[in-house]
Amino acid sequence: MRQYILLEGNEKDISAAGYEHFKMIHASREVYKDDPTLDKNHIHDCYEIYINIKGNVSFLAEDTVYPISPGDIVIFKPNAYHHCVINEKTVHEWICIWFKAKDPSSILPPFLLSDYSARLTPFELSGIQELFCLCGKLAAAKDEFETLTFLFEAFYFIQTKYIVSLPQNIGMPSVLVEIVSEIKHNLKNIHSLNEITDAFYISSSSLNRYFNNYLGITPSKYIENLRISNACRLLAEGESVQAAFEESGFADYSHFIQIFKKRIGITPGRYRKVAK
Repeated sequence: MRQYILLEGNEKDISAAGYEHFKMIHASREVYKDDPTLDKNHIHDCYEIYINIKGNVSFLAEDTVYPISPGDIVIFKPNAYHHCVINEKTVHEWICIWFKAKDPSSILPPFLLSDYSARLTPFELSGIQELFCLCGKLAAAKDEFETLTFLFEAFYFIQTKYIVSLPQNIGMPSVLVEIVSEIKHNLKNIHSLNEITDAFYISSSSLNRYFNNYLGITPSKYIENLRISNACRLLAEGESVQAAFEESGFADYSHFIQIFKKRIGITPGRYRKVAK
């Protein structure tokens, strides 16, 4: 089943107000577990606000899996690795808003400056339609003033109505929760999957099964995505290409340059200049 774009807001330049490259999309498609067409390599240099409308899905955000219900939101900061995990064959409908901020600490609301995921309280569920209405206005905004007005209204709505944090890692085996946490926080020092299986007394087949069943990705690909994400973050902070290579745990410098360019589209050196 093809993806249906139900509503799309054209990319707008709102840089005069400290934002860049605002874009919004409302889409729907039929998906299934292990769907080869799904993008499991989401790493980008902008903020993303994901709003679920329907579909039995979860979201992997680096080392945390969030079960998603209609109306839930998850917000991803620039260069954070994330992807949608399909739990069963389902129709997945969602809204995504992307934008960049030149000086995040001065122009963004506090909830956008840290990891954030939330849902409406039960007595506020009728507010889902209000949020969808705001998104429709955003997509139809004619100029910078309207875009900023409706964007700020959406920020205010989220900050005041979405006050219940999403549950994390529900139903995941405790050993898998420990493994992904260890990988995230010790990325530089992990050199092979054998180190993980030995440390957690788990077989390679069990490790692969856990990752595929609960995270929708292989262990090696998951680690690669985290390395790329970490390198992007360091480069955006002004670290050298050599430092990004070393701190992200890549074993071979030429492979790092090659895989970074393949995944991000430009070399690490170029990314560092653009991101700064």
